[in-house]
Amino acid sequence: MKKLLAVLFIATMLLGSVTVSAAVDIVVKANTYTETSNPQSTSNWGSISFKNCVLTYTVTAPESGVYLIKPTFGTYRGDPTVISLEVNGASLGTYNVSPTDSAPNFSAMKEYELAYATLQAGNNTFKIGCTHNIYMQQVTFSKVDSGMAGKRETLTIGSEAFAEGSVYPRGTDKIAAGYDTAIMAGTTGDVKLACDEGEVAVSAVPANKNVNIYIKETLQYNTVYTLTLENIQDIYGNVLDTESFVFTTSDASADRGNGSASIDTFTIISDDVTVTGVAKGSDGMGVAGRTVKLSVTLPGQAPMEMASGVSGAEGAYTLTCNLSEHDISGDVTAAVEAEYAVSPATETYCDYVSAANRIVINGGQYSSTSNAASTSPKGNGGMYYGTGVTITYNFKAVREGGFLLSGVMGTYGGRPITLTIHLDGAHVADYVLSPTVSDGSVGGMGPLLPYDICGMWLTAGEHELTIHNEGTTHYINSLTFLKQPSAEIDSVRIGGNAYRENDTYSRGTDVISVLYTNDIADNSFDGITLTEQGGQTSVPVSVSLNPSNAKEIRIALRETPDYNKSYTLSLAKVRDACGYTLQTKTFDFATKSMDDENPGSGSAVINSFSITDGIAAIQGVVNSSQGVGIKGRKVDWYLTLPNETKTLVESAVSGTDGIFDIRYTLPADDVKGNVRSTVCAEYADEAVKDYYYISGQYILPILKSLESTQTWEEAKEILETNHGVLGISPDTDLAGLAQEGFYSHFVGASISSTDQFRKFYSAMLVAEKINQATNESAVKAALTEEALALFEIDANKMTVLENSLSRLCRELLNADIIHSEEEFVKAFDNAFNKALAEKANLSDISLAEDSASVREGAEAELSLIAADPFTNIKEFNLRAELGGVLAGNADYLDFTSSLGSVTKRVEGNTVYITVAVEDISSQNDTIGALSLVNSKAGTGTVTFTGTATGNTGTAYDALLEVSEKAMHVSVTEQKKNSDSSASRGSGGGGGSKPKGSVIAPTDDANTEITTVQQEVFSDLSEAEWAKEYIMGLYNMQAITKPEEGKFYPNREITRAEFIKIVVLANDMYTGSTTVVNFNDVSEGDWYYQYVKAAVNFSVIEGDDTGSFRPNDRITREDICVILSRLQSKAEDTQLDDLFADDASISAYAKAAVYGMKKAGIVNGLGNNVFEPKANATRAMAAKIIYGIAKQ
Repeated sequence: MKKLLAVLFIATMLLGSVTVSAAVDIVVKANTYTETSNPQSTSNWGSISFKNCVLTYTVTAPESGVYLIKPTFGTYRGDPTVISLEVNGASLGTYNVSPTDSAPNFSAMKEYELAYATLQAGNNTFKIGCTHNIYMQQVTFSKVDSGMAGKRETLTIGSEAFAEGSVYPRGTDKIAAGYDTAIMAGTTGDVKLACDEGEVAVSAVPANKNVNIYIKETLQYNTVYTLTLENIQDIYGNVLDTESFVFTTSDASADRGNGSASIDTFTIISDDVTVTGVAKGSDGMGVAGRTVKLSVTLPGQAPMEMASGVSGAEGAYTLTCNLSEHDISGDVTAAVEAEYAVSPATETYCDYVSAANRIVINGGQYSSTSNAASTSPKGNGGMYYGTGVTITYNFKAVREGGFLLSGVMGTYGGRPITLTIHLDGAHVADYVLSPTVSDGSVGGMGPLLPYDICGMWLTAGEHELTIHNEGTTHYINSLTFLKQPSAEIDSVRIGGNAYRENDTYSRGTDVISVLYTNDIADNSFDGITLTEQGGQTSVPVSVSLNPSNAKEIRIALRETPDYNKSYTLSLAKVRDACGYTLQTKTFDFATKSMDDENPGSGSAVINSFSITDGIAAIQGVVNSSQGVGIKGRKVDWYLTLPNETKTLVESAVSGTDGIFDIRYTLPADDVKGNVRSTVCAEYADEAVKDYYYISGQYILPILKSLESTQTWEEAKEILETNHGVLGISPDTDLAGLAQEGFYSHFVGASISSTDQFRKFYSAMLVAEKINQATNESAVKAALTEEALALFEIDANKMTVLENSLSRLCRELLNADIIHSEEEFVKAFDNAFNKALAEKANLSDISLAEDSASVREGAEAELSLIAADPFTNIKEFNLRAELGGVLAGNADYLDFTSSLGSVTKRVEGNTVYITVAVEDISSQNDTIGALSLVNSKAGTGTVTFTGTATGNTGTAYDALLEVSEKAMHVSVTEQKKNSDSSASRGSGGGGGSKPKGSVIAPTDDANTEITTVQQEVFSDLSEAEWAKEYIMGLYNMQAITKPEEGKFYPNREITRAEFIKIVVLANDMYTGSTTVVNFNDVSEGDWYYQYVKAAVNFSVIEGDDTGSFRPNDRITREDICVILSRLQSKAEDTQLDDLFADDASISAYAKAAVYGMKKAGIVNGLGNNVFEPKANATRAMAAKIIYGIAKQ
């Protein structure tokens, strides 16, 4: 019973059976709270203002009992609020309070009787909260006397009063029992609703004098139910009478009900739709067993019923469906209809795209990178990679169509970068990513933001996307391909006016703009035409994208339309940015008549105006409003001679591309001074250009006298005396300059015309300002755009230097004295190159020392290594000069480089080498390696010089110097055997020829090969297939191990090297006294004895010049000739199956080639091609010769 007395009691008004004791009133002032849940929303002004928070008070009761709680407050502006109450940790519920008055600030203070609660004698904890701003004065707790036990007065089933034998709708979801006293809060008694099949879930909730019984399961049709009310207590703890009531539900025909449905979640993931919510009864309580149906509305379509089900416990439902069969791009609306609900619940999923229309790639799921060291990390998250790196992604498209590629990305410090996009190897776009927000922190990554990159067309299937970054570190969080609808025409404007059918437009119209709903692909305008109706006449047009809006194309007319003519604009083969080819559209319109107002706009530009020998010439362009040259516009030309008025001299019509070119002969060639040319073009403002002209009778004598000058003083006198005629002002122009330097340029100058003189005068004025400058600022001041134009120098070069402009000025300040226009250009280019290299942090390249020491016939290698590592080099242009014993061997020089492709050109003893660098972003120090074979002992040099082309990140390259470096090669004499030395085999000078074999023999399983246990040559892994043959020759002492321990198996073999191995492997070396008559073989050569033995055995002969050519690479046909002689094979050319390249076989070798083919020793290389001039490698030769020697 003590527990029962501690329970909280609620009532919203004084009840008939309850009286308030006047003896006990507890008043708690609002400002005495002990705690607030939100100090920022609580203000203490004597009374308390608070909102969206809970205040805690200590209430001291003189005696235990039931008290009525009556707070006194007003609300802000009289707005309604919700009050929550709690006593000693037990909630008293919430109460909606709506003041009857309003005010600009707070409504009037009013005492509200809200709830009953049991207080214990002593201290009690009381809490009050509100949702809306209230101004509270106090809370009064009034003790009430106990009363008699309450009695039930009413029973309502649904909306109808209970009556014995009545039938109620199956949709009934609430029963209310009304009593004459308040019911104890927090107690439900034993309330049951049952039928023959069992109990029905209900929830009984006391509400003042009522017990509301919520039916949580949908009832059955035509069923008898019994409601039992037992153990219900009033606020004093009295247990009320137990009662039972029997009623029957209706059939379907008389059924009715009320309720609603809610949608709590609506998701679409990979086309799978999931909707969850609650089917509710008439009072918002969840009800099980109610039918729910899901309808989905797709963009531009009618609603479709997609799923249905029955609500479960507490009315909860989950409905699912799949949309994969639909092509969706837009808003998707879900509607749920619940049984008895007044209206469906709806929710919209915005901007959904079908799973097949959306491809999402995590940034870290790349398939490859061009630089793993600059790429991190790889996985399911994002990734970052450095500048100059290419990232590859592989993905699959389910549907074909146009897609927009977008990405959530950032850059280091928020700096701009350029991304080059390729799809399946084809270039798609270059996208400049320019973040609008910078990180600003050192080493920081700018914010990750979504960016639309470019559109592209995807076919169904697998694809490869590559992204190359230039600029700075790039972070990719994710990439998304989103299928786009085809673009449609939004509007058309002709000459600035909206297109309307049957309207007429000004003859001055020179542009038609077409606005689409999506971006349009550039260069897809070949099918756009403008033609005159009723004929085949086409109006030439230029079509381009609006640079500030890729959805708009502008069609600029290149020819002025006629008056009162009808035209047809045809828009065909236009593609949008995602690859859709748009439907052809045509638009008909007409121009106004001559009598109508025909506005237009444009401009005229005079490109040149000159007068020569009394003939004036003007050339220029009439442009449309779009800045495009336009044909057919009238041009009036006016001249204003010195001391005369402006006069119309000629009229013309602009030609193709708007060009006009007009000549006019002056009435009298007697002019000294400025002549003004004025052009008035149709629809354009006038253009003006001046020309200072001096008739020949005045200028030529002056120029002739200037040519005969010998001192600067003479030149000065002529120019100053005739300055008025020449149109110059030396006193003003030379202010601050030493006169001698300037006038010296004119001494003996050969100048033939006014134009040439004035240009030379201005150019030398600029040159002298540079010559006489004392600081960088003076140099910079002289280098105006007009000054550079005199020398035909691109003024943009000054702009791109940025902070390195001072370096250019410094170089010119320290340059040699400039005497001519040519010297100025040379000095400027040199200074610009140095400044540009400084800007790009590039410097000249010095080569490290290297040298080589080899024996005669061995390959010497020299490495070209820069003293300091380099990057951003696009190309090396090197010059290698061979000297000493290396002279004459330029043809045998090879150069290789890991940087890229190499081209080589030989001129005498000089080899010109070009290396095209493939990856300029990588840091390197090795340029390449030079190799050559020399047949004579002694010392030689290779002297390198050259230049390197540096990438500067601008439109201009920097030319860097590769400093001169001489590298030395020492060639030592090979050990030579004398004629008297003993042979390793039989035979003398005329002995029988040894057995021989094939040029490319097949492997013989019976070939005996002697191998050594120890590794002899360090590079045989390069030709593993030939290792046994090479080692066999080594064991036969036909080849020896050089000092460097390499065999060089893949290097092409020379004729001398081949003959040496053949002779040693076949025991041909002998004491023969045979004379060697080759003009390029002498006794001092390392290969002399081997050549001599080969001559003795008649296996080699000289060429037509009597040369053996020992250092030439041996060819396949020459090997056939030597083998044929070695093997004494019968030579036979009578074959039916000649090689396909028979015409390429030399005449002297044909018999040998086909004799060896007939003997089965040689075959073609595929497609019956022999390639007679192809060279053999050392590995190939080893296999051939070893096979011959073992037969």
